[in-house]
Amino acid sequence: MIILEKIEKGLGKFINFFGIISAGVMILMMFYVAADAIMRNMNRSFVGSNEFVVNVVVIVIFLGIGQTSVKDAQIKIDVLKKLLWMDHITLGISFVMYVLAGVAALTQAQLAYTMALSSSFLNIPRWPFLIVTGIGLILCGLGVICVELRNIIARHNERVNPGLDTVEVNV
Repeated sequence: MIILEKIEKGLGKFINFFGIISAGVMILMMFYVAADAIMRNMNRSFVGSNEFVVNVVVIVIFLGIGQTSVKDAQIKIDVLKKLLWMDHITLGISFVMYVLAGVAALTQAQLAYTMALSSSFLNIPRWPFLIVTGIGLILCGLGVICVELRNIIARHNERVNPGLDTVEVNV
């Protein structure tokens, strides 16, 4: 169980690192949008600001989405959550779907690179944003593994110490 705990903590820290990058990009984007709004009031807007912000939002969402998995913050159906075996099945299906979607996004990135696809106004290449999407979806799948490892560890601890209720304290 110690190995599983180390794997779960390591994956969690790895995914949280990308969440911090996502938060930093979000803060920079907020400054950019605020500066663009000020420039618009002076009748001088940044060229292609909407196109740029839409592309940056992809980075924010898909680098931060893994944290929702690690924190087990996705929307779930409580009826299915009560059945212990159903929780393992839904997490397994979620993992497979996230990884397959991530691989599909990486494949699309390769196609976008070979076809030299870019945005219409600023000519921003599409492939880096597809790579970020693929990495984000794979990180989300790894977050699902963290949740499953946490569930396995908790159920093992319940079997070892059946009468003790564990209370988790975050300092």
